[in-house]
Amino acid sequence: MGVNLAGPDRNPTPNCHNRIFERSSREVIASAGPGSGGTSTLRLPLHGAVPAGSTAVDAQARAGAGAAIALPRRVLLVDDNRDARASLAELLCMIGHLVMVAADGPESLSMMDAGQTFDVALLDIGLPGMSGHELAQLLRQRFAHPTLRLVALTGY
Repeated sequence: MGVNLAGPDRNPTPNCHNRIFERSSREVIASAGPGSGGTSTLRLPLHGAVPAGSTAVDAQARAGAGAAIALPRRVLLVDDNRDARASLAELLCMIGHLVMVAADGPESLSMMDAGQTFDVALLDIGLPGMSGHELAQLLRQRFAHPTLRLVALTGY
């Protein structure tokens, strides 16, 4: 993940760099040109992300016995807004989760009827037709799974 930092005159602010760098112990890259301002990029790892080429179990072992690292989860994301659905699905995939998406309640129920199982269901409350509340009730009734976590989302 990268964050670009610039001061009011579009030049990197060393004071800001120092405060962030001291807290993060990560990489800061600064660039500037005469009269053209400058840019600084701070690179931080995603919290709990599994490094490429390793598994969540490897990451948990490296972090120590007391560390809380979420293992990859199977996530059902139901949202009728295509952009919101795509953005959240991409973010969840970037941090290592397995994501299936649906645009409405009936589509998500079809996935479950076909045998798909999930650890987490992220449900837009304002779905057209069948609301997220109604979908949550049906998921609980038809697919009783003790570890399924339901999370309500809304863009309102």
